[in-house]
Amino acid sequence: MSVSSLLVPHKLNETIGIRTADAMIATVPDFPEHLEQLASFIEAKKPADVEELMEALPDVSLKNAAQSIIESWYTGAVQGASTISVISYEEALMFKVTSDVMTIPSYAISGPNGWTADAPPLSQLPIF
Repeated sequence: MSVSSLLVPHKLNETIGIRTADAMIATVPDFPEHLEQLASFIEAKKPADVEELMEALPDVSLKNAAQSIIESWYTGAVQGASTISVISYEEALMFKVTSDVMTIPSYAISGPNGWTADAPPLSQLPIF
């Protein structure tokens, strides 16, 4: 979770993190090695944030591994060469950043034709 915590600066669900890591280990070639290398690099260089880390990574394969971790948190899924494993739909971070104005697709809360109503005003970006 230490690598994920730097790559995705939000409150992360540890259970989902474990399931995501297990799925990535099972479906993404060389993921365990890349994860270990990322953890070692982060420990040695102590980047302040994900932007600094991505600029400092010396190897494109490590950048791709970092991007895959970020992608899995936001989509709630892990994509292998020929498979996709859905880890969590409801907890996917892509729905958290718009939760102040939008419900998770497929969960209707406003009834039929609800999209015709005026959109609510935007609030501050939620902290999650």
